[in-house]
Amino acid sequence: MVDDSESNRLLVLLQLDRLGYEAVAADSGWAALDRLAKEPFDLVLLDGMMPGLDGPGTAREVRRREARAGLVRMPIVGLTASVLPEDRTMVLEAGMDDHLAKPFGVEELARVLDRWLAEASSPRRGHLPAPDLTPAQALPHDGSDPVVDPAVFARLTDIGDPLLTARLVRLFLSDAAERVRQADAALAAQDTVRLQAALEALEGVCSSLGAVALLRGAHRLHDEAVLMEREGRGPGPTATALGGLLRETQAWFDKAVAPKS
Repeated sequence: MVDDSESNRLLVLLQLDRLGYEAVAADSGWAALDRLAKEPFDLVLLDGMMPGLDGPGTAREVRRREARAGLVRMPIVGLTASVLPEDRTMVLEAGMDDHLAKPFGVEELARVLDRWLAEASSPRRGHLPAPDLTPAQALPHDGSDPVVDPAVFARLTDIGDPLLTARLVRLFLSDAAERVRQADAALAAQDTVRLQAALEALEGVCSSLGAVALLRGAHRLHDEAVLMEREGRGPGPTATALGGLLRETQAWFDKAVAPKS
């Protein structure tokens, strides 16, 4: 249970104990990520509004680390101060699975927990990985991943229209290049907030076309940006090294969609 209010934490822990659940509390998004990296949990109750790393930011970081480690998705229930549709939309768009509006009673809490935990046959065994602290300069593709996942690209070419495929690739490369430019600009300005936003957008672009090497580079730089923000320091004016990965990706696609003679 994650909430910056001590009284809220105590109240929900008492409710969980009454329902027969074993639970622990964290007072911030960062504390929650630390705890999740040390032991497995079946579900997270996550307050939406917290200073520093808020609920949506914490949820997005959980989902990023789960995806990187290949973990089964852990249910996250957002806790907000109202029942407005935009509050529910906010938590779901951040990667949470459900929503409870404060104040909620034991019965409401029980219904949500039953919904997400009733089918759990055994406790989770894997825990959330800690941030990858590999320096950003060490991002060039090392051959451990393909530049592009051929299976993902094959699904695109299955539509059977080479001209449409080539157009989609050009749009992807243009979008990816703009996100890399934004990441470089954020690094030069020592702006971790802009850097993380650019990298999250780049990760989404790469996922849609299976650009795994560039996606991996964005993940690793994002981990470093998260650490920088946590320590209250901005990134130095170093190259992201994403440019080299982008050029490799461009070369792969250029070859893949080249007209066949």
